[in-house]
Amino acid sequence: MRSFEWLPVSTAVVDAGGWGFLARAGVTVFSAGLLLSLPIIAILLIANIALGVLTRAAPQLNLFAVGFPITLTAGFIGVLLVMTNFAPVLQSLFERSFDTIALLLEALAPRGG
Repeated sequence: MRSFEWLPVSTAVVDAGGWGFLARAGVTVFSAGLLLSLPIIAILLIANIALGVLTRAAPQLNLFAVGFPITLTAGFIGVLLVMTNFAPVLQSLFERSFDTIALLLEALAPRGG
């Protein structure tokens, strides 16, 4: 409801400073997503490297028949292990996001209107 107070529906052009704030907020969203996904990416990278070594050592082993279930299992186990640590981080990100949305709407509001 407060968003209509900060950024009312009108034909006025939004303030240019708000677009810079939106770009900075986008950088924060991208970096937070990257930091949240890095542990899983590392686990899957290690699993793929191990499968590559295994395939090199035993070429008759079908990589598609063995590799897909191993990678999938490693990914799910990684998610299971990492999710216990995500709760405080996600709570902090959600709290910051509500404040950021309020600041964004105030920054986009037309001036002098």
